[in-house]
Amino acid sequence: MDARAGLVGGRFVVATDRGLYAPEDRVRTLQARASLARGTPVRGLENRYCAGWLSYRWLSWQSTAEPATATVFAVARDITERRQLDHEQLIMSKLESTGILAGGIATISITSSPEC
Repeated sequence: MDARAGLVGGRFVVATDRGLYAPEDRVRTLQARASLARGTPVRGLENRYCAGWLSYRWLSWQSTAEPATATVFAVARDITERRQLDHEQLIMSKLESTGILAGGIATISITSSPEC
């Protein structure tokens, strides 16, 4: 497994990528890496990467590889806010469909991301 280095919160950090992505996203992330190793581009992989203490960001990846030189070119777009809005809309639609919003008052409990 490769080690990665970069700035996180203004600090230089080195970690293996296994420690960077959410455990629930491990299978699909490893499947995408295997596809890249075969030279197959990866489009639209969405997974969560650790962004600091107890915090994850959702990323959408577009990647291509050159297996002969073991080079990967990748671009990730932060889609965290979009995912949060989608989740909130799903909750609201469930509340509406069960009639809970009929009185104009609703209590919503949104679970947080798993710990990093």
